[in-house]
Amino acid sequence: MLQVMGKLMPEVIALPAEEELERIGEEFSAKAGSRAFRRCVGAIDGTHVRVFCPRGKGEDYINRKLSYSLRMQAVCIASGKIIHAYTGFPGSVHDSRVLRHSSIYAESRYPPEGYFLVGDGGYPCRASPIALITPYRAPSNDSQTLFNHKLSKARIVVERVFGMLKTRWRSVFTKVIEVKIAKAVKVIIACAVMHNVCLTAGDVLNVADNVPPMERQQNPGVEVEEPGENIRGALLELMEIEQM
Repeated sequence: MLQVMGKLMPEVIALPAEEELERIGEEFSAKAGSRAFRRCVGAIDGTHVRVFCPRGKGEDYINRKLSYSLRMQAVCIASGKIIHAYTGFPGSVHDSRVLRHSSIYAESRYPPEGYFLVGDGGYPCRASPIALITPYRAPSNDSQTLFNHKLSKARIVVERVFGMLKTRWRSVFTKVIEVKIAKAVKVIIACAVMHNVCLTAGDVLNVADNVPPMERQQNPGVEVEEPGENIRGALLELMEIEQM
């Protein structure tokens, strides 16, 4: 079964074609409630999947909750479809490091120029090698606070996807995978493949969105430098014009 899912992965979990990007952007714009996000073509986030303590490497797999886990990174579109999945890093590794080693970033695979992804404050705000827009770490005015809220409404779709994975495959995502690490990676990817198969078949789970309120909170970023600030600033200006 795992071998079959592995063979299906390139077909079922695939980056969108260029002609699909405008539609995807419009869907994210609708989610955010702002035309400033019409060039958003994906939401990225990571989650932990608990595993048994690997022999000889236990410390690497201890996450901040003091359990052993693997990191799973996913990029999804507004429909909930996963367009990129990456796993295998130990639980102690931060989201930003997982991102840097994933092919979508290291090979500048997605999004194409002129488009961007959205992520939470655990990621750096970047313009290259891919455009990734994150919230203002410490919003200094109402416009930045509103921007963070709009971004959260777009980004929340990936958290909803993780919610569906954890609801549908509880034995994988809410318990401990009782297999070796190499096989656990295959199990996680298989679940991502089956998630997309279910969506295509119209089998969609209703998982409530939990959009953070518009509060002036500092986002726990990992890098002080934010080379994507120019893009974020331009999006903020578009949103401000829209609010006039």
